[in-house]
Amino acid sequence: MEEEFDLPEIDENFCMVCGRSPSLRCYGARACGSCKAFFLRITTIKEAVPPCAASGRCAQPDFFIKGKEKCRACRYRKCLEVGMIPDVTARRKGCELRVKRSQIGFQRRRKKTQQQLLEPIEPSTSSAIPQVDSREVQLASLITPFHIIPSTSVSTSVSVLVNLEKILLNDNDAIPNRLDFSYDLNFSVTDLLNNPALVCPRVPIGFGTPLPHKISMSHIETMPARILARLTVQMADWFRNIPEIWELSENERTQLFCQKFLTYFFLLLYYYSYKQKFNGLVHAFGTSVCLDDVELFKSMEDGYKLMLKYGFSTIIPTLRRAQVKDEEYVLLKNILIFSSAIGFSESGGEVLRRAYAKYSTLLLEHLVRVTNDKAEAVERFSDIMAIPSFLQCAAQKMNPEFGQHILCNRGGIGTVLAAEIFNKS
Repeated sequence: MEEEFDLPEIDENFCMVCGRSPSLRCYGARACGSCKAFFLRITTIKEAVPPCAASGRCAQPDFFIKGKEKCRACRYRKCLEVGMIPDVTARRKGCELRVKRSQIGFQRRRKKTQQQLLEPIEPSTSSAIPQVDSREVQLASLITPFHIIPSTSVSTSVSVLVNLEKILLNDNDAIPNRLDFSYDLNFSVTDLLNNPALVCPRVPIGFGTPLPHKISMSHIETMPARILARLTVQMADWFRNIPEIWELSENERTQLFCQKFLTYFFLLLYYYSYKQKFNGLVHAFGTSVCLDDVELFKSMEDGYKLMLKYGFSTIIPTLRRAQVKDEEYVLLKNILIFSSAIGFSESGGEVLRRAYAKYSTLLLEHLVRVTNDKAEAVERFSDIMAIPSFLQCAAQKMNPEFGQHILCNRGGIGTVLAAEIFNKS
C-alpha cells in the first residue's frame, strides 16, 4: 500500500523526519540535529541497514521498537521519503569519515585505550565505499524543493535556468557513459517527485556522446527502461526547482507531471537533436535513431517513424526558424509545463495561468533584450509559442504507442511508474 506523505503540512521550522524543532536544511531536506546525525552515521557505513522488526509499522515520531532503542530501518526510510540524499554526506575535501565509519559499522563507539590511540589506521581499500563524482554532489545540493529562481532581472533568471539545465544533464565529455547503474521503476510518481534518487542515480545523460565500447546484452535489452528511468529523474529534478510547482497540491503536482511527461520528453529529444544538427533523434547514453536505421528497432519502429516524421516536418524547422538557443529553450520548457489548466482545481488553475504568464513574459522580454529589435523579437516569440501545441499534437498521436509498450513490457518499461504516467496523462 502506498504511504501518504504529509510534507506540505509540516511547519518549516520543524524536522521533516520526526517533527521536532529546531531544524535546519541539510542533505536535501529539513532535519533536526538528532536526525541529521543519524542520517550521517547510517550513510557512511558499509553495512546494510537491519530490517524492521515490526514489518515497517514503527510509530512516528520516535520510531521506538523497545525501550529507548529506535528502529533504524523505519527512521532511514522516512529520511529518504522526505528527500534526504545519501550521496552528499561526508563529501567535503579531506573528510575521512566514510573511511572510518566503514570500519566501525553499527558498533557503538568506545573510548580508546592508550595503545589503540597509538596504532595507525590502515587505509581502507573496500569497494563498498562509493566514489561520487563532484558534479553529482553539486547537482544534489541544488535539487531540493527549496531552490528558488531569482526574479531580480530577466538575464539573471534566464542564466539560473540555463545553469540548472547543464547541471541536471550532468554531462561531461571526460566521463564515459554508464549503463551499469541500478534502477527501479516500480515507485509512484509521488515517490519520484519527493525523492527522484529512488528511481536511479543521476548518471550523465550523455546526449550526443558515444556509447561505451563494451555493452552487455542485458544492458541492451533494458536500454528503453534505463532511458525512461534517467529521463524521468531529470524531469522530476526540473519540476522540483520550479517554485510554482510547490504552490500546487500533491495530487495536482502528480497530475501535472503525468500530463506533461510525453511533451516534455519530446521537447528534450527534439531540441538536442536540433542543437547538434543530427539527422535523426539523439537519445540518452549515446544512443540515436534516424530514418535509415529505424527498421532495426522492430518493437518500436512505428513510434520512431512517427516521432521522426513529425519532428523533422514541424517542430525542428520551427526551432530553427525561431533561432532557439539554450536561453529560449529553458523558458520554453516552463511555458510548456504550464500551458494548460484543464482538469485542475480553481486554485491550481490560477497557479498554472500565473506561471504561464510569468515565463511567457520573461521569454518576450529576453528576446527584446537580445535582438534589440521589437519586430524580430515578436516574430521569434510567435514561432516559439506555437511549439507547445505542436508537441501536444505529437504526444496525442504517440500516446497509444506508449501504452502498447507498457502493456507488452517492451524494453522492460511495463512498470508501476510508467503505467501511472500513462493512465494519468
